[in-house]
Amino acid sequence: MRGIRSKHTIAALVATAFVFVLATAVATTAEAAPKSKRSQGKFMSYDAEASTVTIKEKGKERVYKVKAEGTVLTKTVVKINGRGAKLDELPEGAAVNVYWRKGETDPKERFARTIDAPNIDEELDDGSFD
Repeated sequence: MRGIRSKHTIAALVATAFVFVLATAVATTAEAAPKSKRSQGKFMSYDAEASTVTIKEKGKERVYKVKAEGTVLTKTVVKINGRGAKLDELPEGAAVNVYWRKGETDPKERFARTIDAPNIDEELDDGSFD
């Protein structure tokens, strides 16, 4: 009886240690990955040369850094009506949600991870961003 009880105790200790290590790893990863924030506004312009977009939020113009090319993990993802698009296809005045994070080198800088224009009128949607 004693052998069975000590096997269960050891198994419980191993399971507890595993859960602790897993929880610590998850917490460390969550702290290391910068969390995205969301802002809403009207799309004003895209400057390809400066790699920025300007969004009017609550009456103020805010500039976000963007990356037009790269992998899904590194570039700015653009969606118009739920479909993939390019930065230069965003229509001026469109209501947008910008998911962004602070710049890696300058915390005052904002990098747009995703720009979502969910409600573009059908007459503006000519299918060019399929």
